[in-house]
Amino acid sequence: VTSEVTLHHLLLNIDSDLGAKGKVNPPLRTEKDNEMLWDALRDGIIDIVASDHAPHTPEEKQEFDDALPGVPGVETTLPIMMYFMKNEKISLGRLVNAVCEKPGELFGLKKGRIQEGFDADLIAVSLKNEKKISADMLHSKCGWTPFENFHAIFPICTIIRGEVVVENNEIMVNPGFGRFVGENYA
Repeated sequence: VTSEVTLHHLLLNIDSDLGAKGKVNPPLRTEKDNEMLWDALRDGIIDIVASDHAPHTPEEKQEFDDALPGVPGVETTLPIMMYFMKNEKISLGRLVNAVCEKPGELFGLKKGRIQEGFDADLIAVSLKNEKKISADMLHSKCGWTPFENFHAIFPICTIIRGEVVVENNEIMVNPGFGRFVGENYA
């Protein structure tokens, strides 16, 4: 049995005032629930932190009853978690395990470790590179984030399979660089 938590379930709750943009499955709960999830993550009860990236446009998130569930998160999950690591809410070792090592292990991917035979997927980080998130700094099609004004530490450089793909928040590769990493990958 494995378990995962999303960043929005760690940080957002019913008091976050997001309206239909806060519609997710399972629903957001209370601040007390946020803290219980943090405790379970720190204690290793929760295995993985996932982005659950669902880049619905503002038009798709208008009326609560009709809104599609989910929030964008692929660009903000690691940077926000890095901020919380810097501020000692989670250890570096636990962060690396929950965001890199454990997902690779559980899904049988040659990813998540610096090890011979694994893809050279790396980030370069300066803990001084702290920024407040704004939607205009992100690349997602949806044009919004539930983490507006959250503090984050973005990588200076992201390397995928040994190639620099993002540097100083600029995408350095052409569309189509990505590769499916499904069941036949490992």
